Amino acid sequence: MNQRSKGKGKGKITFFLAVLLSLSLSLTGCLAGSGGKAETEAVAAVTGTSEGDSTENSAENSTEEGTGESAGKNTGDSTEGNTGDDTEENTENISQDAAYEWSTENPFTTNSNCSFRKAQTSADGEGIYYFNTTLRYYDCESGKSSVLCSQQGCSHTDATCVAWQGDAESVGVWNGLWYAVVADEESVSLRSTDPADNSREIIVKTTLPDDTSYCTVSQLYFSHSYIYYTISVFTETEVDYGDVSGMREDVEGVILVQVNLEEGTSRELTFEDCREITFLGGCDSSFAMIYTGVNTEEEPFLSVEEYYAEQGAVEEDYAGESYFNYESEYEYTHREQELRLYEIDTDSYELLTTDYVIASDLGRTCYGDVIAYVTRDKETGASDIWLYDLLTGQHVCLLQTDNIMEYRLEDGKVICNQKLESREYSFWYIDIYTGAVRQIANQGASDYERFSPDLETKDYFVTASDAVPLILRKSDYYADDYENISGIS
Repeated sequence: MNQRSKGKGKGKITFFLAVLLSLSLSLTGCLAGSGGKAETEAVAAVTGTSEGDSTENSAENSTEEGTGESAGKNTGDSTEGNTGDDTEENTENISQDAAYEWSTENPFTTNSNCSFRKAQTSADGEGIYYFNTTLRYYDCESGKSSVLCSQQGCSHTDATCVAWQGDAESVGVWNGLWYAVVADEESVSLRSTDPADNSREIIVKTTLPDDTSYCTVSQLYFSHSYIYYTISVFTETEVDYGDVSGMREDVEGVILVQVNLEEGTSRELTFEDCREITFLGGCDSSFAMIYTGVNTEEEPFLSVEEYYAEQGAVEEDYAGESYFNYESEYEYTHREQELRLYEIDTDSYELLTTDYVIASDLGRTCYGDVIAYVTRDKETGASDIWLYDLLTGQHVCLLQTDNIMEYRLEDGKVICNQKLESREYSFWYIDIYTGAVRQIANQGASDYERFSPDLETKDYFVTASDAVPLILRKSDYYADDYENISGIS
């Protein structure tokens, strides 16, 4: 069996058939889904777009996203400029008496710190842990990095080195210990390493089903004294496509592992009919996740034999081409995504909304104890950005617009991108404390983000999805200045 790093982890192409609508940012009151916990209220308004929302910087003065062409430049000389909390003429701040006081503690020390497989913010918010085969630390202000091993003459090439984690699927740091998820042909394990003496211990070992062909493992999510990660299990079977045969891979289910680090206990939630689990965030008493499944009740899914019997003979470039397309479209049109709130002490959950929820892979979805999520109508593209306070149950619709495609929650703001009728994109952020909405100029680029904040330190944003993590001062990001992007070496 092979182990693969988590991409989307479904082994199938999903058709994104969202209807593209024009940029129409009129805000009205939001109604909670039928599973909503609390009365909701729209807190931000956008009345349209203006020419002043984008800069006139020429394309030749910009650098390609993620290339690291500015690596090595001193980023410490930038001045603290625009904080991003001011608004343009086309936006409104909510009144002070309507402002919400979210129960957000310091996100660097209390909650929602995930490893992003390759990078993680340190607990004090001053630096970054990052991982290739060894665990390293990067100080954002000095620009210096170091392997977290103090042994003289160490080659850092095997487990005799405390920093070596080369067999890991994902690595994270929490309360002085280092954690890694490792996989073999039969199981997936969570391992802890004490850097003081390089003692290593298997905390949890999850045995995979006998018919597993391979599995994918998510990054580690740290929430207060808990660790969460998911294991997606796949099988491969040989099927006949008319006169030829081929291999078919299927998601057989997802396992969510929850580990209580204080008590040394763990539990596994197994979802056999699930396509994917997206962990959003947790507190001491509960956690939120998006459950992705496929509804086959209203229109049954056809087997290979049933499909070709219905379609008749079909000329294809490769085995099962038309069936593969049918399967992918069926997966999208019949997909259901539920936002579930689980009580930690029980196996019970409640639906926070019955609307279709977008699962985002871009970055964090939890800030302190507040999670962000997006609902979207698959036919019209109408999208709502929501906030939910895990501690108080406060539920707020932050913004209504069209075709929000991806989002993340960084620096107290929901940063999102929106697909336009022209098939281009516009980029926005909404302050979760004031409701202020602002378009990101993005140096005029409408086909990609100039810089994508995947996580943050106190003063910097980090793009962790590249082979080499990149950093940029928050003040530069808000000022639409990308000249000082630096690569972490």
